[in-house]
Amino acid sequence: MRMKLNTLPPKLLIINDISGVGRCSMSVSLPVVSACKVQGIPVPTSVFSNHTGFPTHLKIDLTRQLKDYFAALNTLSMNWDGIYCGYLGAKEQLHAISHYYDSLTEKPLFIIDPVMGDHGRAYQHITPEFCNHMKDFLSRGDIITPNLTEACLLTDMPYPEHDCTDSELSAISKKLHALGVKKCIITGCPKGDTFLNYISDNCGNVNTVSTKKAGPGYPGTGDIFVSIVSALTLRGFSLKECTTQAAHFIASCISYSQSLSDDTLQGVIFEPLLSDLVTLSSQERESK
Repeated sequence: MRMKLNTLPPKLLIINDISGVGRCSMSVSLPVVSACKVQGIPVPTSVFSNHTGFPTHLKIDLTRQLKDYFAALNTLSMNWDGIYCGYLGAKEQLHAISHYYDSLTEKPLFIIDPVMGDHGRAYQHITPEFCNHMKDFLSRGDIITPNLTEACLLTDMPYPEHDCTDSELSAISKKLHALGVKKCIITGCPKGDTFLNYISDNCGNVNTVSTKKAGPGYPGTGDIFVSIVSALTLRGFSLKECTTQAAHFIASCISYSQSLSDDTLQGVIFEPLLSDLVTLSSQERESK
């Protein structure tokens, strides 16, 4: 059944940084969410001239403005269908967002991407103290989307130097649910020539979605992934359907980008492929 034209799009509050050059964070989330027929409402946590993979960058930290930003939103007396929270650069941001979320009378679906590291290493600013604050923050999450590195950091488990087994992923996911998380997607787990996304909930249900490796890693693909999952979840797609569509879209973007350029710093070229998401989200599904 097609989405009715007189149906208001779901409202998704997107809390993330904005990067100018290099397709990532809010710069990819807003167009991707819109293509999925969801209204994205930005809450910027910081502004970067370009992402940090470049040799230099300018950063404008908006941590001090977050409290006033949320207060201004509260004066509008609006309700959100969902909140998607991406990269956070300081524990003070975690506290400001927690306070805002806890103050809401009607709790929207809360999707958290705990951006803290990749390839087995934590990012430079991620300390054990920050990680502990993140664990508390995640207890509010309905859905979290850590990659394998972040899942290991959050569960104090060693990063596997081999392709992760199902039993290892099961043990990691159980520890994540012990933090209070309802649903979890451990993303991008390498399995031979594929990447596995391990989906679990706090009732013990497990699903997996595998996609063939399409090329090198690009900045911003995680932001695209969670944006699609967040938007399509609000549209009524099951978590496995959301994950499948997000993984396939990113693989298509990587293949397309490789055919045009080898400059991975610019992020995946996704703009010509947004029509795929528009077509996909013309169908309504029931949540599972």
